[in-house]
Amino acid sequence: MSLPAELVEAVFSGLEPELPHFHLHLLVDLDRRLDLPVLERALVGLVDAFPVLGCRYRRGWWRDRWVPWQGEPASRVQVQAVHDVEAATRALVRCPWRSDLEPPVRFTFLRHGGGGRLVLSLLHMVADGGGVKAAGGVLAALLAGVDPAPLPTADRRLTVVPRSLRLRDLPVLARELVREGLLPLSMLRVRPLRLELGAGDGGTAPSWRTAAVEPTRPAGATVNDLLVAALLRMAAQRSDRGPVGVAFSVDLRRFLRDSLARVTNLAGATVVTLSRARAGGDVLAATSARIGEVKRRLPGLPYMLGPALLFGWLPHALVRGVGRAFIHMVLRRGARVPILTNIGPLDEALAPLGDAVRSASIVGPFLHDAPVPVVTATGFRGALTLQVGGTGTWSAEALERWAAELGEAVGEVGSGGRA
Repeated sequence: MSLPAELVEAVFSGLEPELPHFHLHLLVDLDRRLDLPVLERALVGLVDAFPVLGCRYRRGWWRDRWVPWQGEPASRVQVQAVHDVEAATRALVRCPWRSDLEPPVRFTFLRHGGGGRLVLSLLHMVADGGGVKAAGGVLAALLAGVDPAPLPTADRRLTVVPRSLRLRDLPVLARELVREGLLPLSMLRVRPLRLELGAGDGGTAPSWRTAAVEPTRPAGATVNDLLVAALLRMAAQRSDRGPVGVAFSVDLRRFLRDSLARVTNLAGATVVTLSRARAGGDVLAATSARIGEVKRRLPGLPYMLGPALLFGWLPHALVRGVGRAFIHMVLRRGARVPILTNIGPLDEALAPLGDAVRSASIVGPFLHDAPVPVVTATGFRGALTLQVGGTGTWSAEALERWAAELGEAVGEVGSGGRA
C-alpha cells in the first residue's frame, strides 16, 4: 500500500540534487556485538512500526507518494569489522543515497573489539531529529526484546499539530503567521558574519567536528538557552555592527496531546536576535528572557503551517521547484545566522539497551554550501555532544576551530563569563 507524501517531503525531494547529504545518523557505541540476523529482524520490526521506512519515493505531477520497495530488507543492513570506527563512520555518512531508488533507512553495525557502533541512518525528508530519536527508541526496544515506550504510530501528518491546539491558541497562531511572514525582512538588519571558512575542497562530501562538554547552567536557564547564548556570543565577535541572531529548531511534538513516537518532520524553526552589546554582556540572561518571550508565541509552528497554507494546494511538481529556489536563495545568499538543531537527551530512547550503551549522539543533516555554521546538539548521561558540520565550503581546520570555540563558549557562558 502506498502512502501520501507530506508537503515538506515534496520540498526536500526537489532539494536532493542541491543537498545530497541531507541525512541524519544516530551513532550508538555499544559494549556488545550485534549480528546480522538480529539486525535484520529489528529492521522488519521497525518497518512494521513505521511503514514509510519500507517504501521508496515516487514523484508525481499532482502528488508524490511513498510506494512499497521491492528489494530485499537484508540489503539495508550491514555488519562490518573495522579497525578505525571514526573513519568507517565518515565513510557511511558520505555514502550517496537516492530516495526514489531505495528506502529512507539504513542500519550498519561497525564491529570493533568486543562491541562496536550501531549507525541508524534516515533521510531528513522522512524524519527530523525527533523522528530519528523516535526510531532509535523503537529500535533499542526491538534489540532488547521489550515493548517500545512510547508506543509508535504510523501517523505522519503535519495536521496532527494544529488539531492539538486549544481555541485560545488560534488568535496567537494567526498573529504569529503574520510575524513569521515578515521575519525575512527583519533579518535584513542582521549583518553577514565574518567567517574564516578556510580552503574547502568545493565538493559535497560532508565533514564534521565534535565538541563534548558537561555544561553548567544557572537556575532558570535551559540547555537550549545556553547553546543559543553561546552562539550569539560567537556571532557578536564576528559581526561589525547591527544585531546578531541564531536560528534554532523547535520540535512541534511539544504541542501534541499524545506522546506517541512519530517518524516524520515536525520541526519548526525560529530566530532569536540580540544587539551586539547585549550579546557581549550577560548574554545568557538576555537570551533566556528573549526565548521566554518566544515560547509564549507558539514557537516554530507558523514556520511549518505558513508554507502549508500557502503552497499545500499546489501540485507537488511546482512545490519541488518553488522549494528548491527558495532554499537555494536562503542558504547561499540569505543565511546570516548560525543554525542550531538541539535534539535533546537520548537517554530515554536508548534506555532499553541499559549499560551496554557507552555513548550516543546524532550527526547531520549537512547543508551543502551553507555559509554559516550548522550545529547539532544531543545529550547523553549528562554530557552534551555538539557536532559542527559542513561540506566543501568549510575546511577541516575551520570546523575544528568552530567546534573547539563553541565548547569553550558554552562553558564560559554557563559560568557567567563575559566577552
